[in-house]
Amino acid sequence: MPEVFISYARPTENEARRVAEALKALGFDVWLDEELLPHRPYAEVIEERLHQAKAVVVLWSQQALHSQWVRSEANHGRAANKLVQASLDGTAPPMPFDQIQYAKLNGWAGDPQAPEWRKIARSIEELTERSPDVRRTVPDLIDQPGDGAGLSRMQLPFWRSASARVLAAVLLLAALAGGGWFTLQRAGSARLTVETPFQVLPFKALTADPASKALAAVSDSDVAGALAQGGMKVASTSGGGGPRFVIDGTVDGDGARLHARVRLSEPRSDTTIWTADFAAPVSDAPRLRAEISARATNVARLTQDALSCRSNDLDVSALALMVRGRDAVSSGNWNSLATVQALVRRAPNYAPGHAFFADILLRSAASAGTNEQAASFRTQAVAEAQRARSLRPDC
Repeated sequence: MPEVFISYARPTENEARRVAEALKALGFDVWLDEELLPHRPYAEVIEERLHQAKAVVVLWSQQALHSQWVRSEANHGRAANKLVQASLDGTAPPMPFDQIQYAKLNGWAGDPQAPEWRKIARSIEELTERSPDVRRTVPDLIDQPGDGAGLSRMQLPFWRSASARVLAAVLLLAALAGGGWFTLQRAGSARLTVETPFQVLPFKALTADPASKALAAVSDSDVAGALAQGGMKVASTSGGGGPRFVIDGTVDGDGARLHARVRLSEPRSDTTIWTADFAAPVSDAPRLRAEISARATNVARLTQDALSCRSNDLDVSALALMVRGRDAVSSGNWNSLATVQALVRRAPNYAPGHAFFADILLRSAASAGTNEQAASFRTQAVAEAQRARSLRPDC
């Protein structure tokens, strides 16, 4: 069930996605209309999600002023006293929504500490009844004196002991030398085998462009074949009982370039676990096919790995944070601190989350701007690694 519904005009889709990702990084369940599953009627799902959401974020723009959908969704939020407004381009909300304050996000590039963005985050915290302390990010924790005060607020006073930090550092470095949280296990311990069926649906061509239709026609079989070759279970599209996860996508183009969007979702909760965009010239269509298959297969494998050492508080939203963070790392982007912080807050008993957090913190220490920051990152990394081992030494 989404906590936050985002309403926007289609030309501002990129800005809406930036807002959604920033909220997800804070641990909120967010719904965008791009997450519509293909078997559900559009209007029915919109109304359902509006009623379920605890906050309705409306992103006003010149285009949104002329959208009947945006006005209707804003009216629903206003009537339910859960409307949060922002302007993307300086456009003020129209009547009667101009009676409610709004944040000014024109030019906002995703900075989580920007004053106008913090207004939105605080409003959503109040509407969802989330504690602001639970939303603290890693920068909030490292900007503390070097006596370990920041770590004590994480309820880890044990790690203020110098001898304990040294012991855990040895454990952490030994583990990370083997490649991350997958090696944080006892020799000979058995990994929990999880059977995770994936179903790959036909991709949709959004335009009549022949290259787009051709790519859409083969993408589902490409991905299904890559999954099967990788040893993963692929559910039949006509099988009963329903799959655990669904992979689908869309393709469009203008005759010169192709653009594809691929998504992994959990149909029982109607939750998007992961989504990614791909683009290439039409002449590079074979390379694009291979890239889509490889990335989707890797994300499916990451999903299986994330489920192989479960805890009772690993819900679908926490799983999504884990998969997105590890996919970003697989793509060479280690800037996932906020995402992983949200993960360990949402699933505090999930050992792989803490181990992944330790890995991210250790990488951050290597690129920190000051020695003090590096030391703080390393101290937190040790604590997170030991937390992972204490929770599940068997996996």
